[in-house]
Order: sequence, then C-alpha cells, then structure tokens
Amino acid sequence: MFQPIGLGTVTLPYHMPNKPLGYFCPVLSGDGTLFDELQQRYASTFEKLNRRQKLYLLVCIASDLCCQVECDEESDLNNPEITEVINRLQKELSTQDKESLMLALVTPSKV
Repeated sequence: MFQPIGLGTVTLPYHMPNKPLGYFCPVLSGDGTLFDELQQRYASTFEKLNRRQKLYLLVCIASDLCCQVECDEESDLNNPEITEVINRLQKELSTQDKESLMLALVTPSKV
C-alpha cells in the first residue's frame, strides 16, 4: 500500500539562479551543434522561451528518456504506487510545488 511521502510543500527554493547551458552541456559558440543553436536562439539560460515552451521541452525530453531507459520489469510504468503519487500530485500540489518537485527530481542528490 502507498505510504505518504510528504508531497506537501517542497522545500526547494522556487527561484533558483539559472546557470548557462554551457554549465550542463558542451557548448562551443559557432560549432553548429544543437546546443549552440539553442543557445543562440533562446539565450544561454533559455530566457527567450516562455514558461509553457520550457515545460513542453521538459515533457518531450522526459518522454524520450523514459522510452530509452530499460525497465527491470514490464510493470515499472504501471506501478500502482507511482500511479497514486501521480494522481495525488495532480490534485494536491500547487503549480509552484509541481515545478519544485520537477527540480528535485532532476537535481543530482549529494552522495
């Protein structure tokens, strides 16, 4: 059975300073790569994209990555516990909390 994991207010700061694309990806100005094109078109911290465009890019990238990751079992994506978490977060979390949760999921944990 699902155990609550504290999906209330996430404690990460909502407005974190943006780091440039080059901090995360190999970007060389003028090298013609997709990273270079993204940086030229949308600026190094994607400030030329609106919020909806950024979220759409995240959804597309996450979906692509999800399809590439090997699952231990066929049921990995149909796990009732994860389904319940998804249903609850859609109903219970504010937009700000959802965005903070996304950040928490993609930020590497300290080991």
